[in-house]
Parts: sequence; C-alpha cells; structure tokens
Amino acid sequence: MKILVIRHGESEADILHVHEGRADFALTAEGQRQAAAMAKWVAGLYTIDKIYASTLTRAQQTA
Repeated sequence: MKILVIRHGESEADILHVHEGRADFALTAEGQRQAAAMAKWVAGLYTIDKIYASTLTRAQQTA
C-alpha cells in the first residue's frame, strides 16, 4: 500500500499572504492548473483506490 499526501494548489489566501487555517478559501486559476497537473502526474504513476480530503473548498477542488 502506498499513501500519497498532496497539498492543495495555490489558494486566494496565498495571494493575500494570510494564514488560512480553517478559513475556507478557494483555489486561484493557477491553483486549479496546479491541481490538474498534479492529477495528471499521479494518474500516470498510480491507480488510486481512495481519496481522503478536507471539506474545505481548496482541498475539495484539489482532490
């Protein structure tokens, strides 16, 4: 079994230079591009059986 831990893409909070914590910020256009690129890379290397992600918007958008 392999476990991958992947951080969300760039969020609006990253642009504002604020600590996100549990605040619910969405991904930026760049963050969406990063998430899509990561998904493509992971799909080329692994078969994914399950995805666990936070309920926060940025995590759901990345997952």
